[in-house]
Amino acid sequence: MGFFCVLLGSEEDNMEESVGSLELRKEQINPELNPAIVYLNRLRPGSSKESMFRGLKRACKLLGLPDKPDRIKWENLRAQHLEEIKCKLIEWNQSQATFNATIQALRGVAKTAHRLGLITREDCDQIFKLKTSWPGGPRGLVITPEDVLEMDESDLDFDESDLHIEESKNLFIQSRNEAIFKLIASVWLQPSEVVSLNLEDYISDKDGGIIHIRGHGARDRQFDLNERIDKSLKNWFRCRGYAPGALFLGRRGKRLTRQWVYYIIRRRGERHNIRCSPRALKKNLTSTLLEGELVFGENFTDEVQKMAGHAQRQTTARYREERKRVEKNRRKPGGGRKARY
Repeated sequence: MGFFCVLLGSEEDNMEESVGSLELRKEQINPELNPAIVYLNRLRPGSSKESMFRGLKRACKLLGLPDKPDRIKWENLRAQHLEEIKCKLIEWNQSQATFNATIQALRGVAKTAHRLGLITREDCDQIFKLKTSWPGGPRGLVITPEDVLEMDESDLDFDESDLHIEESKNLFIQSRNEAIFKLIASVWLQPSEVVSLNLEDYISDKDGGIIHIRGHGARDRQFDLNERIDKSLKNWFRCRGYAPGALFLGRRGKRLTRQWVYYIIRRRGERHNIRCSPRALKKNLTSTLLEGELVFGENFTDEVQKMAGHAQRQTTARYREERKRVEKNRRKPGGGRKARY
């Protein structure tokens, strides 16, 4: 409980009040009665708690309040505050993902306030009834097969003697990043699945290789890798070595984090003036393969669903509509390449 009391801050009481019914407290209250602190401390430590904390700070900023969630009178939170936040995010051309993270944090605080007897059931229900649909345009980053080919840099080719020169650190990073990019661009991998891969999950053979993906729940998958991906992995192993443990390591020998995978993909896109993310690569791979329905029939969607690790068929079919919408927008005058900077 005390951790977030320190994290959220213990500022002076001379803060100015702001916007409508949501205003700052002039005095701190018991942390056990503060909805924001109670909600955040019930979350598991890690990225989820940090994301919700950032969402509350973002909400405060959008409402014209200082970003001190522990000082806000959350018992006065109403649905119109969420509507105001949504309108401002749309006006500022922000993504729906940003809005979703913000509204999820606010809904968590509202539900906690209801449990503490600070908000009525009717007010809480109105907050949860707010529509989260986003107006027009493709959702998230969208790239094309041509963008992927442009980002697919030339294969590294070096001798054993190269590992003993001063550029060995650069080879370590380049070979690792090349292998990660090729895997995500060719296999349905999320950053969490990339960092959870171990050396024993990869098997090499004369025709390429096989990689075993430990997905969520019981959705484990196995993929055959072509020669180019297998070659990039072998180049990485020449730098990494064959010691058991995580498949992808940092320079200090520790397992990479999801944030590093996002950073690696984003930086590679920036070098080619393309906005890219692991999810954009997965969307491109799924929507490209779904074009095979014209040849293999509608049952091919079921095969793509298994490979992508989707729990429902509707999730996979949605990628087909995404590609159609993007192509339609690009045919309009001034449509341009939506993924470009």
